[in-house]
Amino acid sequence: MFCLQQLSCIYYMKKKLIFILAIICFLVGCNRESNKSEKLAVSSEMADNNNDSNQNKLLWESIVGKVWMKETWSASEAYEDISFVITSVEQGKLEGQFLEKGVLATDVSLYSKKTNNNMVLAGNYNEYRAELTFKEGENIKGKLNISLKNENLLSVGINYIGHKKNTFKFKPYNLKDLETDIRAEFDNDITDIALEKWGKIKFVSVIRTSTKRKTLFIYLVDDKENILYDFSGSMEFPSDFKVNDFLFKDINDDGREDLLLILGGITDLELHKIIIYDQNEMGGFEVNIKMTRKINKKMNKAKKYSIQNIIDCLGY
Repeated sequence: MFCLQQLSCIYYMKKKLIFILAIICFLVGCNRESNKSEKLAVSSEMADNNNDSNQNKLLWESIVGKVWMKETWSASEAYEDISFVITSVEQGKLEGQFLEKGVLATDVSLYSKKTNNNMVLAGNYNEYRAELTFKEGENIKGKLNISLKNENLLSVGINYIGHKKNTFKFKPYNLKDLETDIRAEFDNDITDIALEKWGKIKFVSVIRTSTKRKTLFIYLVDDKENILYDFSGSMEFPSDFKVNDFLFKDINDDGREDLLLILGGITDLELHKIIIYDQNEMGGFEVNIKMTRKINKKMNKAKKYSIQNIIDCLGY
């Protein structure tokens, strides 16, 4: 009788122990699942934050390289107000240059390590808003509070140190702004190109006709014809010349696409001029004076002004 009671007691204790172990396993399993769920939730939140950050960066990248000017500006008059260019977008940060009076030149003075008369522009962005300071040397002159409306419209609060803040709408500098100049007529030649540094853009040669002469201007513009780069900003092209042909090609073997430009006389078809630009690491184009002189001297003797003849003459 004692043995049966003892066995019954042992059996009961085993069942109880098994039940307790089952509860512990269940609780441990639930805790693991809870930890997994928490980790998944954190990972999902981090992914959402990264997506938002990347999306914001893409929005701000859409304004890079454009010259921003007041929307109220009339192209029939000289622009004598502030303009600025955003040159780079990093995570949460914007950098660029600011000009207090006039159209900021988007030429090699902007896209190189050379000094210029522009102020340094830098600050932070968050979603659709940015706050940037503009400095002359080490002295902060003021702030820009930018609200991004779309890729072609900004609301900008301008606050000079010691002055009241004023807010204006800004638009990009565009080919249309040149064409509405009542002092001249324009003849545009636009070609789609793709450059590694600049992406898909358009190469534009513009002939401005005045009473005395025809003046050539050359630009790189985006798909909306906003002006991104001005070749005529760093050198004045000869009067009464037009672009006969051009080629972007790595001429100096540095891995960047340089520009080979053939100009021809508008009225005097015997006149020709070749200009070779080297592209620097920042995307700016500088005239290679030595090579330009050398190739013009050779081609003046050959009198065969074609891209292929020039390439052959250069030894490519």
